[in-house]
Amino acid sequence: MNTMFRSGWLVALMVLISVSVTGVSGQGQNLLQDPSFETPGNGNVILDSRTTAEDATVFSVPAAWGGWITLQPRAQSWMNRVPDGYPHTGLFKIDGGRSWSISRGFATFTTAMHQRVSVAAGTNVRGSARGFMERGKDASGNTIAGAQFRVGIDPNGGTDPNAPSIVWSAWVTSPNGWNQATVDATAGAGGAVTLFLYSTQSQPSDPNTMYWDDARLEAGGSGSVVATAVP
Repeated sequence: MNTMFRSGWLVALMVLISVSVTGVSGQGQNLLQDPSFETPGNGNVILDSRTTAEDATVFSVPAAWGGWITLQPRAQSWMNRVPDGYPHTGLFKIDGGRSWSISRGFATFTTAMHQRVSVAAGTNVRGSARGFMERGKDASGNTIAGAQFRVGIDPNGGTDPNAPSIVWSAWVTSPNGWNQATVDATAGAGGAVTLFLYSTQSQPSDPNTMYWDDARLEAGGSGSVVATAVP
């Protein structure tokens, strides 16, 4: 091997290594536990509808996550019903062997999952998640509109999705496909932030399912600036 050829080969190898390292380090450490909902089991039960006037549905969230649900308003019988929430291993998943499914056919639901993470005050953080909203069609064959989801970060580490301090992403309104929502925020003085995965609908549908997967919370981003949803 002559010197010129050997030098060119070494330069090419160094460029390849540089590109590979840049690709690996381009995404920061995910601070979430069970971000793709791979832990076996049905998680934490938030509301078992058999203890209420609802049908026999059980809304649960992954074991590492907390959950929230509202049953109001209910001007119509199909509004804000209790959905089933459970780990999903079938068709609708994008990262690993599971996603988290929240579903209620012929009705609507409004739910959130959240996870609180310790973060030093003043740290910029970026949160994201991928969602798939499975929706049915009307009599004309058109997909029924009205489903939407978003992600948010409470820089104070609270667990109330109605808190005014939460920085929210844009709403995602495109059904029957995987979409990612992303949001940036800056941690407050409390030493923790909370990532929220929030979904709701304005019209009933069958099927009507929200699949969550590939959630992320990492240091970085531009601080308390809302980012757009990305198909």
